[in-house]
Amino acid sequence: MARTRAFDVDEALQAATRAFWRHGYRGTSVRDLCDAMGIGQGSFYATFGSKAELFHRALTHYLRTLAPEPGPDALRAYLDRVVASRDPTGCLLVDSAVERAELEPDAQALVDRGLAGLQAFFASCLRGPEAERRAALLLSAVAGLHVMHRAGRPTSELRAMADHLLASVDIGPPPQ
Repeated sequence: MARTRAFDVDEALQAATRAFWRHGYRGTSVRDLCDAMGIGQGSFYATFGSKAELFHRALTHYLRTLAPEPGPDALRAYLDRVVASRDPTGCLLVDSAVERAELEPDAQALVDRGLAGLQAFFASCLRGPEAERRAALLLSAVAGLHVMHRAGRPTSELRAMADHLLASVDIGPPPQ
């Protein structure tokens, strides 16, 4: 007779996402994941298969929550969220991109798609010529902003970086 699950899979996935976000893929063991999710290893493997499969699910879940809506103020709103965030863990996508070489091929492809999606979002927010090239530069700068946030730079410094970044990519003046 099959046993019924004694935990909420969505809550466990959120807990695993936070663990990967804080410690990275390499820095998070199966034991760490089980502890974070409040489940045993048997339940872990029966439900999620492997650490790599769970990471893929966690990053997919994160990317769904990250997906910004395009629009004239969307880039500013995105950067405002980065600067205002009280969570010092930065961005799971950026953190995963840094660890990309250590990930399984499926997770590497997911990171690549996530970065491409974010770059496409940036391109949709930009005016003028060479939006794609400027979006690639913007992606690099925003990744740096996330790293500076994670490094504990003061909010005022992050705000100044974001404001200069916005001024350099031609999206219009800041709101008053």
